[in-house]
Amino acid sequence: MDWLKSVHFYRKVPRDLTEATLAGGTISLISSLIMAYLFITNFSKYLEVETVTSVQLDESQEQKVLINFNVTLFHLPCRFAS
Repeated sequence: MDWLKSVHFYRKVPRDLTEATLAGGTISLISSLIMAYLFITNFSKYLEVETVTSVQLDESQEQKVLINFNVTLFHLPCRFAS
């Protein structure tokens, strides 16, 4: 358990004037693990791609409904698009 005492991050005075405790090392280790977990989960959520598609119909009383689609094809050569 001496290695856990050496993990104590939050000492307020210089290292040579203090005595590391098991509780301080445990708290430091647990807080480091929580910070690493939070960083990894937040970063993985940042990298996720979410595609949202929604279609709503116009509820007006008109007989004909004009529908326009805007489609973007990034990797389609121009010779196939016309």
